[in-house]
Amino acid sequence: CDARNIKKNAGTSSDALKNIATRIMLSSRVYVYGQGAASAAAVYLSAYLRNMLPNISCINQLGIDPLSAVAQIENGDLLICISFPVHTSATLDMLEYAKSRDAGIVSISESKDSQIAALSDVSLVSECGDYGINGTLAPVISLCGAIISILARSDERFKNKLNGVGEAHKNRR
Repeated sequence: CDARNIKKNAGTSSDALKNIATRIMLSSRVYVYGQGAASAAAVYLSAYLRNMLPNISCINQLGIDPLSAVAQIENGDLLICISFPVHTSATLDMLEYAKSRDAGIVSISESKDSQIAALSDVSLVSECGDYGINGTLAPVISLCGAIISILARSDERFKNKLNGVGEAHKNRR
């Protein structure tokens, strides 16, 4: 099931992924949020982004509610939201607030017709099966990995920063 869903994600438009990578690079601040079990994907994506760029905030690691976490979001900022049904009112309120502040919004969800996709400037679809019961985060993590790879390939500085993290750990041994 994981392999089949990852293959479905492989069909994601490279233009959409490049668009997201460009938005990440050009944003003043990037907020990343994963609802429920998708918080693991948000933490994964944020960890890599922080190694490449300043001003990355993983909402899931702040210890406050999502809406409070984005209270200062504004035009020029980007909110990346990873959410699968059932989309909570807290997630929808956060997206509506970001939209009212003219921030960019990228979503990863179950469908182009999802509630969060409707609030987004760019949306990606990730196949996850029966999310939360028999579902899996492997396809979502794979999609986040594709975004990270595009960023690393697009700018030598990003690639060097990621390599530097690896070297720092290698040299500790």
